[in-house]
Amino acid sequence: MTEILKKISLKYVDDKFNELKNQFIEMGQLKSNFDIEKFTIKKEGNFIAHNFHFLMRQYHLALYEAKRMLLDKEEKLKKLKDYESREERGETTIFVFTEKGKEEKYIDIEIKRIMNEIDLLEITMTNKICMVDYFEKCRIKLIEINGGKAPTNKQYQTEEPAYWKWFLQKKSLNQFKARETGIEQGIWDTIDMVEETPVINENYKISVGSSFNIEEIQTEINKQKLLSNREEI
Repeated sequence: MTEILKKISLKYVDDKFNELKNQFIEMGQLKSNFDIEKFTIKKEGNFIAHNFHFLMRQYHLALYEAKRMLLDKEEKLKKLKDYESREERGETTIFVFTEKGKEEKYIDIEIKRIMNEIDLLEITMTNKICMVDYFEKCRIKLIEINGGKAPTNKQYQTEEPAYWKWFLQKKSLNQFKARETGIEQGIWDTIDMVEETPVINENYKISVGSSFNIEEIQTEINKQKLLSNREEI
């Protein structure tokens, strides 16, 4: 442990972060496009106005978060520029406000601290930026499916009776399946979402199998294990 502590210095961590930053950003998308299509838009069936409704509820939140993060980054960049100009003028310390009140800090340390915060922001906001991008593509597609017009609240309200009939029938059926198979209702609900028609990506057409043949599923799982093992070799 002592050797590890000696090795993991500030320089080592900084160099390693810079080395891997692009990979961190590349894997920064937490909510996948598949998730957006199946578990956001198609959360409750194929009712077009409801699909649009669920999309727009998540879309505006993603835009808000993306804007908040971009503003935070802009603020930190301006602060960084200010600190760097002070350092160029020969200043070595600066007063900053913390939870303890006004404190004197070393400018070079504060510059590194702000750069670290900017790095983290750039990675964490990757998820929101990716969401915004795919939400927009899905929004355009749903409008196209709806005849070129954005679904309205009136259309959403008109769908409600048929939607609730479908919703209750689906829940009842999945509760029956749960009693018959011992597989929880939540699993059946998830299968329904996964098997819904994708909005954009045709590769997202998936059939888990409503009959839920255990032997077939076990065979598929074993195939995947074999593929994973081959990739590791």
